[in-house]
Amino acid sequence: FGLILLAYAYSILVYILQSLGYYTVANRRGIKHPWMAWLPVCNMWIMGSISDQYQYVCKGRVTNRRKVLIGLTIAMFALMLVFFVAFFIGIFSGFMSEFDMNVSESHMAIPLIIALVAYVVMLVISIVLTVFQYVTVYDLFASCSPNNAVAFLVLSIFFSFLLPFFVFAVRKKDQGMPPRKPQ
Repeated sequence: FGLILLAYAYSILVYILQSLGYYTVANRRGIKHPWMAWLPVCNMWIMGSISDQYQYVCKGRVTNRRKVLIGLTIAMFALMLVFFVAFFIGIFSGFMSEFDMNVSESHMAIPLIIALVAYVVMLVISIVLTVFQYVTVYDLFASCSPNNAVAFLVLSIFFSFLLPFFVFAVRKKDQGMPPRKPQ
């Protein structure tokens, strides 16, 4: 029970640090709706917006990472829903076939095949989503603290529990961004 409480406390700490980091950067850089950093799916939009802004301002590239990240995240949730519904329909059909001889086993097989396909597609999308997340995190680190960007990224990949602490640590820096023009 103590370990479960400790895990919940750590999860809340990680969520707060990461959300506060993204919120602070987005707010300071004038990204619209920085409060979205606090919402679980919408924070992908903020991550992508920070990356898109860095790519545009520093490298002159127009990227749509915010759209890719939010699209992949929504696709993951939709596929999870398809997976669970199909899986439970398949299991329920199998359970019902034990008691009713009129229910064929194909009623169980089709939903389970759909669940398997959804699972495989989820694996592929999760790999692509993870790569895009690390690309956007690198852009955040490069825009805030370019001298440490590679080290922070590599450490975040191998020790993922460090990512929120790095995001929080660089939230008030803009060393990789050009100076703002006075208004």
